[in-house]
Amino acid sequence: MRKLIISLITGTVILLGILFIKPMVVDSVEYKYDEVGFVGDYLLYVDKTADTDADNVERFYQDDDYDYYLTNSQSYLLIKDEEIIELKKGLEENKIDINDLRNVLTDISVKTNLSKYDKIGKAGKYDIYKDNTVLLFAQALELIYVDTEYYYYLPSISSYIYLLVNEDEEIDLKTALKDGKINIADVRKVITNIYAVERNDLSVDSKYQRLGVVGDYVLYKDTTYSVFPQMIEVIYEDSLYVYYLPTLSSSIYLLVNDSEQLGLIEALEQGKINIADLQKVIKIYVNNK
Repeated sequence: MRKLIISLITGTVILLGILFIKPMVVDSVEYKYDEVGFVGDYLLYVDKTADTDADNVERFYQDDDYDYYLTNSQSYLLIKDEEIIELKKGLEENKIDINDLRNVLTDISVKTNLSKYDKIGKAGKYDIYKDNTVLLFAQALELIYVDTEYYYYLPSISSYIYLLVNEDEEIDLKTALKDGKINIADVRKVITNIYAVERNDLSVDSKYQRLGVVGDYVLYKDTTYSVFPQMIEVIYEDSLYVYYLPTLSSSIYLLVNDSEQLGLIEALEQGKINIADLQKVIKIYVNNK
């Protein structure tokens, strides 16, 4: 009988703990913490007394592609039923997904995980990194920049493997060149397989043959200009396909209307002409991405 009484008392204590002690813990969390929102099956809370100093930013998570930064990540808790875990632990144990978290915490900053990149040099205020894990599409030229004198090409579709980084930003190679963030001469000192092809004289004279109309432009071809055989040239990409010429020859084409003259790739990149209209006038090859 005495053992039965002790068992009943012990069971009562445990039941009281379940009914009152754990709710008290959750209540204390809710008292000190503000509710942020749901992340998957968990409710996210932030410590309202935590230091919000913007200088206290830390990397709190990393996946194969990116590093994620947040101010005082340790001030966040995840709660589901009776389970209470820290934010970092929830990510590390795959309790929540980083993309779901970013939908709730919009102040998370993201940087490229450079562990698979090699630093290969510097251009202006930027360090140039190269992803050496990528297999390249050989024998397909990529135009990366145009100035008043030359077209600049990489020998393969590979501009996306380069990343330019400084303290303020990360930017891809073509965008950095286009926006004037870096100088093509500085880049060619680091990426030495970039080569230049001289531009045509942008005046329509007897050396040009009229091919047809492309949108609001007339397309001309320079009949005197030599092309590079057996080297295909990518001229345009959309979400599904890569469009290319069978030779290095985009520079022999000129688009003209009453107000301007444009090179072929310039016109495509600026949306001045449509690739479908262009395909009606000249032979263009297409590959799935």
